[in-house]
Amino acid sequence: MTSFYNGISGIKTHQSGIDVWANNIANVNTVGYRANMPEFASLFSTAVGNLSTATTNDLGQGSRLQSTAISLKQGATVGTDNALDLAIIGEGWFGLNNGESPMLFTRNGNLSRDATGYMVDQSRNHLLGTSANNIVDGVLTERLDTLAYSPISTPLYIPETLTSPARPTTEISMKRNINPTSDAASQRISSTIVNAAGEEIVTLTFTKQATQPESGSSWDVVATLGSLTNPSETVTSTAVFSDIGELSTTPSITIGGVAVNFGSGFTGLTAFDGDVLGEYVTQNGVVEGSRTGYRIDSNGTIVASFSNGDSSIVGRIPIYHFQNDQGLQKIGDNLFVETDNSGKGFLYTNPE
Repeated sequence: MTSFYNGISGIKTHQSGIDVWANNIANVNTVGYRANMPEFASLFSTAVGNLSTATTNDLGQGSRLQSTAISLKQGATVGTDNALDLAIIGEGWFGLNNGESPMLFTRNGNLSRDATGYMVDQSRNHLLGTSANNIVDGVLTERLDTLAYSPISTPLYIPETLTSPARPTTEISMKRNINPTSDAASQRISSTIVNAAGEEIVTLTFTKQATQPESGSSWDVVATLGSLTNPSETVTSTAVFSDIGELSTTPSITIGGVAVNFGSGFTGLTAFDGDVLGEYVTQNGVVEGSRTGYRIDSNGTIVASFSNGDSSIVGRIPIYHFQNDQGLQKIGDNLFVETDNSGKGFLYTNPE
């Protein structure tokens, strides 16, 4: 009878294992699924002694399904067309919140943005992370190149409509050449600047003075803001170059609140015969830009890019770790909650 009951016990126990394996197979294509591994144990056994051989044998009483451990093996990664889809390579968990349950954890990085602009999983749970707090009413209030993790995680907000405000021009810089042997009556350098009016043109007109020094050349410089025929502001100055084309007397021009940086020596404005390679005129203002996309880099930093060339960090996604991942409790939909056995979720102090 004992062997009969042992056989029935083994069949029932193995059926429980088959149920676990079948559920794993059914979820083989489920994103972020963590398989369960059945673990079996023997029931009580009885020690039976043999007097003739002075040995003891264990008489088993059957088996049972003791537990189902979480498989921590790395799953396959698949590329997608969604810039918000993520995958964790190695250990760790994403943190989620649905406003009701305790903090949730998942390996599923199939993410999107809901109608209110928050990052969510497929069950509409909010993804938790560190917000840069630099978005107010759809406007970027501060450009950030770095963002440290915060110990307090909040839902990550990445709105559909986001604007990077214009930054007025404060300086024009140049590396340009004025040809002293040119037959032209005057030579011009122009630059677009950003100001309260939007965009305007600053034009520098160089005219050779009637009386020239014994060596080198001297020029009248007229800076105009706006139209050449009807400028809103005009500033005049003088530029003098040595016989080797080096700027020896630098014009002093600030127009429309914008300072003109002519450089020094041979690094800025020069006066050589003919053309000079590598010429440029730059200004440090930026027009208003609208968001063109979001990207997430390998350390979880969320970066917004804009049509004016700006980019800024707006948030960072942390990876949570546990002293004992096996202690996490599965609650369905690839979601887990922490328990006393798992310990509290924590962040590495140096996640890079």
